[in-house]
Amino acid sequence: MTSPRPLLLVALVALLAVAACSPGQPATPTVTLAVAPTTPPTAAATTPPATPLPATATPAPPAPPALVPLPTPTGAALYDVVDVIDGDTIKVRSASGQVDTVRLIGIDTPEVVDPRTPVQCFGREASERAKQLLSGQSVGLEQDPTQDSRDRFWRLLAYVWLEDGTLFNKQMIADGYAHEYTYNRPYRFQTEFRTAERQARDAQRGLWAPDTCNGDTSQPASSAVTPTSRPAPNVTAAAGAPASGAVQIVWAVGGRPGGTASVSAKAPPGANCTITYTTPAGTPSTAQGLVPKTADSAGNVSWTWSIGPSTRPGTGTVAITCNSVTARTSITIG
Repeated sequence: MTSPRPLLLVALVALLAVAACSPGQPATPTVTLAVAPTTPPTAAATTPPATPLPATATPAPPAPPALVPLPTPTGAALYDVVDVIDGDTIKVRSASGQVDTVRLIGIDTPEVVDPRTPVQCFGREASERAKQLLSGQSVGLEQDPTQDSRDRFWRLLAYVWLEDGTLFNKQMIADGYAHEYTYNRPYRFQTEFRTAERQARDAQRGLWAPDTCNGDTSQPASSAVTPTSRPAPNVTAAAGAPASGAVQIVWAVGGRPGGTASVSAKAPPGANCTITYTTPAGTPSTAQGLVPKTADSAGNVSWTWSIGPSTRPGTGTVAITCNSVTARTSITIG
């Protein structure tokens, strides 16, 4: 009897052979695992827009206030001139009745009222010219934002406008009665005033004339005027006039053609006076300024007038009549 052990062996070998020829199982795929990092990944930079902070910059300093537009003479309030102190200082009264002293901006006239100073050259003439143009008139006042409103004497600082639109400050310089004057800092009309002064000096008007002050008004009036400029008055009274009503010419100052002449007289207070000026050619003058006037409370009366540029040099005659009493004197032109 055949042993079963060999048979089992053969069966086992056959089984292994069959297993070797059978199709295999698909290989298990290799899986690669991503290793999680030990720290969380940094997120991409996504900075949110910054919230604007309130402005903290220092604000710029405020701009200076704009200058108030200067008034023009037209339509400006008018003030009555109640006193002419000298060539550059007057007193005015407003519509409400307030009286104020006004010092004119930009000009300086020779002294006549300062007790510490002798009457200066051409000071009387400047004062008389101011009285001629301003006494009894209404004027406009204009202040200058570049200047103080008042000076140390509490006088109002202003330009003075005549009703016809003439700037009185400038006119005094142009006619040779005042110097241009700048105090501390430039003023609105400085250029115009300096031009007017230069023209007056070149033309030898008023205080610039060689026979008056030659521009030097610091000298006393008594030593500044030559005898021919103030001749001794030749006074004649009308027949039958009482001595108490006599008229006396105090002084008369001639000038050059194109300049000005002045005369002052004493008469009874309140007297009505007229003046006649006869030129060196013997013809009566019709110059502006030769108008009737009334003597003030002290009996003073005066005139200033323009000498025509074509007037012939020589000796003219002035006649002043007050209440039918006449005084005459000669006056030198040229």
